[in-house]
Amino acid sequence: MLITIEDVINKIYTGEQQKHALDFVAHVRELDLPFKEYETEQKTYDFSIEYKNEKLCFISIYTTGKKDFRVYSSQVPCSWIYWSDGKENIEYIEPVVDENIKQIAWKRIRKCVKSCAGKCGPGKRKNILGKEIGNVCNSALWFRPPVNTDWKCMKQMVTAMKNDIDKRTM
Repeated sequence: MLITIEDVINKIYTGEQQKHALDFVAHVRELDLPFKEYETEQKTYDFSIEYKNEKLCFISIYTTGKKDFRVYSSQVPCSWIYWSDGKENIEYIEPVVDENIKQIAWKRIRKCVKSCAGKCGPGKRKNILGKEIGNVCNSALWFRPPVNTDWKCMKQMVTAMKNDIDKRTM
């Protein structure tokens, strides 16, 4: 029997965290975005959410030790953020995201540090939802762990990025 993201969430979370995580997954599924399924149990379940060969975000669920649900922007082409530099020089359409969601996203910007797993040092200057920010990691937005206000933000960001890809590929 295959293990789905819902199986993992239901196994390790309860209460509000479980409710929010399942709601987020249902939203992603409503957008017709697929999740990987696993044949065996894992210590870490990784789910790369892609659309038209572009990564929207990456979800890691750690099941041992401190149970942890992490959602962060992908590194290629660094969706959820809008490049102001870099060799990719991809020009994104500014997403329709309300001001409250922008405030939440800006609080979750991942700054580049020496221990950064993304090997992005020294970090880049980026335009993130209309705000210029320096020393940003490749995976610029990091929700670890998501709190109540983050879930709505993550849902809007996935929807906005999917819509952005549709506009650019029409």
